[in-house]
Amino acid sequence: MGNLVIVAILLGVVFTLGSLDPVYAVTTIISDKASCESIGGVWVAPTCNFTTSNLLISDGDTLTISPGITLAFGDGINLVNKGSITNNGIITLTDGGIRNNDSAIFTNIGETTFTGVAGIDANRIINQDTATFTNSGTITITGASENTSRIVNRDTAKFTNSGIITIIGGSSTDMGQLVNLDGALFKNSGLITITGTSENSGKLANIGGAFFTNSGQITITGIGVDSGRLGNIGGSSFTNSGTITITGTDGKSGRLNNVGTSTFTNSGTIMITGTAEASGQLVNANTATFTNSGKITIKGTGEKSGLFSNRDSASFLNCKDISFLIFTGNAVEQFNCTFGTSTSHEDPTIGITSWGLQVVENGICIDIRCWTVTENYHQDFELVELFSDATHTISVTVYCQRGVEKCNYVAFGVSPYVTNINHSV
Repeated sequence: MGNLVIVAILLGVVFTLGSLDPVYAVTTIISDKASCESIGGVWVAPTCNFTTSNLLISDGDTLTISPGITLAFGDGINLVNKGSITNNGIITLTDGGIRNNDSAIFTNIGETTFTGVAGIDANRIINQDTATFTNSGTITITGASENTSRIVNRDTAKFTNSGIITIIGGSSTDMGQLVNLDGALFKNSGLITITGTSENSGKLANIGGAFFTNSGQITITGIGVDSGRLGNIGGSSFTNSGTITITGTDGKSGRLNNVGTSTFTNSGTIMITGTAEASGQLVNANTATFTNSGKITIKGTGEKSGLFSNRDSASFLNCKDISFLIFTGNAVEQFNCTFGTSTSHEDPTIGITSWGLQVVENGICIDIRCWTVTENYHQDFELVELFSDATHTISVTVYCQRGVEKCNYVAFGVSPYVTNINHSV
């Protein structure tokens, strides 16, 4: 009898499973109270509110927010998408996040706004796996705590922006960042503004074999130490045909780093400015390759700022159209450039002294001090007075922005002695 009972129970289970109804995809268009409540929201016209639990759009399901409708999430509440979401209205999140997972599709045509109050690791868009995120509207992300206000595009996910993205980091560290990593693809033809107001914030990082293409405008500003940076790292590829502006106002901020085995191709415009020590720098290092056919301007007003460093076994192809706006105290480490198809007299020749000063226009160096010649190839300078019985050998080096073909003659005199030395090059 025991065996018969077991068989009867098993047959019952098989019969029950076989009677399940098929599951259909759910399509929801939020436009009124009924549609809001159908997905568990609380309707307060014209807003559908989620204040106690996350909203999950499952695989195969579709959610559309109609124009004029707001989908609002309370403190720490998230929007998780594994299906398809189209926003024609407004989405607001407070210390929450949007996760676009698996093969999900998220299309933002309207406005999506993140507001930070106190949440850690909040106010983020995470686009991962094989998901696709497309923005032609407006995305604004503001954080108030550590590790907030970020867009993370990873794995083999794709993020396309033709709209406006604004990322602002607050007073805590590691805020205000756009991170593209691990083989992901990010394409920008719109406007991206990234601002960091604290240490290690305000960054665009292209990491780990990722691909970033910019034909629009990117503005990165760092106010804290190690902030305001664009990093192309770890075998990644960055292509710019648009405009990139990087500004640093604190130590080691305002930098473009192309390192590892990464490649950076510029046919657009890049402006790098540093107003503090070791800020405003372009660094090409390790075995990285930087190819330039566009325009690059590097400006520095602090000690060791306005610096270009091409070091290790890195390759910088075509130095044409690189301009330096130089002030006292700037430095160049190593400038090793392959001119490519350009001719040498079209490229700047940079003088490097042991004082860390540089000449990047027409100039002259006496011993270890350099002057930029700003008018008619003429510059007055002072030599330290020597004892009458002393012997001093003066080393003179002339630098010409357009090569020796354009620098015909240099002369200098020693006063009050009647000694004039003329040297033609």
